[in-house]
Amino acid sequence: MKSPIVLIALFTALSATAPQTAGAQWIDVLDYVFPNRPNGNTSSVISNHGNPWRTFSNSGSVGERLSGFYITKGNVEFLPDRAHAYNFEQMIYDHSWIYLVRDTSWTSTCKDNGHVAGMLLFTYENGQWLRGGRHFPRWIQNGHTKSTGSKYIQGVERKDGPGDNGAQEGRWCNAHYSGWTSSDVRADLLGGRTVGGTYFSDVLQLSITGGSGNGDSWWFARGTGLIKFGDGSIAEEHDDIVDPYEVIARVPCWPNAPCM
Repeated sequence: MKSPIVLIALFTALSATAPQTAGAQWIDVLDYVFPNRPNGNTSSVISNHGNPWRTFSNSGSVGERLSGFYITKGNVEFLPDRAHAYNFEQMIYDHSWIYLVRDTSWTSTCKDNGHVAGMLLFTYENGQWLRGGRHFPRWIQNGHTKSTGSKYIQGVERKDGPGDNGAQEGRWCNAHYSGWTSSDVRADLLGGRTVGGTYFSDVLQLSITGGSGNGDSWWFARGTGLIKFGDGSIAEEHDDIVDPYEVIARVPCWPNAPCM
């Protein structure tokens, strides 16, 4: 029987190996979406009306079934030695998919009381519910589209910041966008592109071409991370890479254990 170390090494090798298809150009999407996964350092900042968006790990897999990371999205409270991000996407990944576990940045509310809602995503597989809905394929051929298949989105009441004492953090609620959904994701390697006045030599565009989020697009630069996002009505793009603080994504239910 192989030792645990050998098994871990074998899994790592398999997860980093592209599928075998003659003549195909396979993309490891994780290299773009989360480029600094070995050390988990901050890898990208884009400007959201003056608020920084960052990609980083920083305990992104605590309590989850897989390793993960966060993309924080504005609404940052700066403290003397750190910053707390209240809006973020939490993702985990394996050799097949990058899964979105929770997203606290949607403009959605609980219908019964009007409090802010975050979104918790699940996949139903082999008779069990798994945290995280399929978001981006881990491996995909350039110019091809892949369906996420069904995933379930659950609205969850959350606090809007440290001074919000009215919301019941973590309570499941009926919120807009809750329910079953799926998306079609297309991947296109764009080569070099100038975004926000900065030139990036290797850019991947991921676009939703059908289903939930149709029209959304993300641009990721290899070795940098997220550099632009657009949904048809807004377009946020790379600004200055400035990271004077460690960014810590707020875990819902603070100061208690996570319940979202």
